[in-house]
Amino acid sequence: MAMRRVFKGLAIALAALVVVALLAVTGLWWWSGSEGSLAWVLARIERTQPVTAEGVRGSLRSGLRIHRLTWERTACRCKPTTSTSRGNRSHCSAA
Repeated sequence: MAMRRVFKGLAIALAALVVVALLAVTGLWWWSGSEGSLAWVLARIERTQPVTAEGVRGSLRSGLRIHRLTWERTACRCKPTTSTSRGNRSHCSAA
C-alpha cells in the first residue's frame, strides 16, 4: 500500500514536470517569433562581444533585418550595411 502511494506521487510529480517543460518550450517558441526577440538577443551579445547593431527588425524565428551591423577585432572590421536572413551586402577590411 505504501509503495503504491509512492509510485502515484512520483507519477504526479513526473506529469507536472512534463507540463512545466511543455509550457516553457511553448513560451520560448512564442517569444522567438515576437518582434523584440532578435533585438533582445543582440543586446545580450553586444555586452560580451565587439558587435554593434542598429536598425534591428524582425524575430529569431521568422527572419531579420539589420540596417547596420559592425563587428571589430584587432586587425579586422566587418560592417555590412544591410543584412537580412536571406543574404547581405557587406564590407570587411583590415584595420
